Amino acid sequence: MVLTGCCTYLECIMASHEVVSMLWRSVPGTCFLLKHVSIQNIVGNVDLRLRDSVIELKRLCLKKL
Repeated sequence: MVLTGCCTYLECIMASHEVVSMLWRSVPGTCFLLKHVSIQNIVGNVDLRLRDSVIELKRLCLKKL
């Protein structure tokens, strides 16, 4: 299962348990078990407040440092 939108590890665990509970209720007779929770990806967000400027992401990726 992949969860998005959690801000903390605890939120991720709680959301995972909620999804498992929903599955238990939706599919009677089937056992769902949450074995392991891990953080695999962290996304940052920033507002650069650019007015008339443009950042060319492709050019930045291709640029050799």
